[in-house]
Amino acid sequence: MLQLQFKDASRKTLWLVEQSYTIGSSAQCTLTIADVRLKPHHADLLLDGDVGQIRNLHGDNQIRVNGIPVSDSHPIAHGDRLILGMTELAVIDPKRHTMETEAAERAAKAEGHWVLKPMSRALGERQYVVNETAVIGRARECDISLGVAHLSRRHARLTVTERGLRVDDLDSANGTFVNGQRIKTAVLKPGDQLSFDAIQFQINGPQVDLDVTTVRPVISIQQAKSQPASGSQRPARAAPRDISRPGQMGHQEIAAATARSLTATHRSTGNAGRWMIILASLGLCAVVGLLVAKYFGAFG
Repeated sequence: MLQLQFKDASRKTLWLVEQSYTIGSSAQCTLTIADVRLKPHHADLLLDGDVGQIRNLHGDNQIRVNGIPVSDSHPIAHGDRLILGMTELAVIDPKRHTMETEAAERAAKAEGHWVLKPMSRALGERQYVVNETAVIGRARECDISLGVAHLSRRHARLTVTERGLRVDDLDSANGTFVNGQRIKTAVLKPGDQLSFDAIQFQINGPQVDLDVTTVRPVISIQQAKSQPASGSQRPARAAPRDISRPGQMGHQEIAAATARSLTATHRSTGNAGRWMIILASLGLCAVVGLLVAKYFGAFG
């Protein structure tokens, strides 16, 4: 059993279950085409299993098969393009079409092609191959032209890149969506869903190997200031020493200074000179005592 699929997807696929159909612009025809170029009853379509025949009842050039005008009658079969006025239809045998689609899909994956597979019945079973770049929209000059009211004339651009299939929304009215999220630009991977309002496609294509990105932790400026660089840490400064004159030191301060001097000297000297150091220290104490006495005598 054959089908007629409208190229612009403006109408649902027509299953040719009857043996004959009347074609024309009249609503009384079994296949009505609203086109001023067609007569009310312009042609007949006769079917016999998986083949058929189109008859032009007016002998003009408004009926064409694969681009060739049919003035009388012409056979049609799976894979033919039937043009009625300005309306283009594809003649499809569903079984053969399924086999060809699967084979084309396997070939496309093997050759690294990207394929848009419709997920809604309104678009039929036709698949759209993107080789390098393609513009999808409602306008006839688009690479993928779909006569759907929800599409803008130039809706989106598809571009094959090393990272995947890139999609750019061309400021469309109803937007472009990837996996349910509206986007301006995105890179698609196999299995993603690309939607233009109510029209949905599944993306098929080669697997893309992405470089692994190493993520380094980011620290704040305050943390950077509180963590000095390695080797740059300086030892804490010692408390400033009192460089006042000895005469201005109290008894306790003098004694503490003398003890510190003795301790430091004892630690840095061997046992051999210990007694000499002690004698020198006693002499130093005598000198300090005289200075203290002189100091208090001056203020007495």
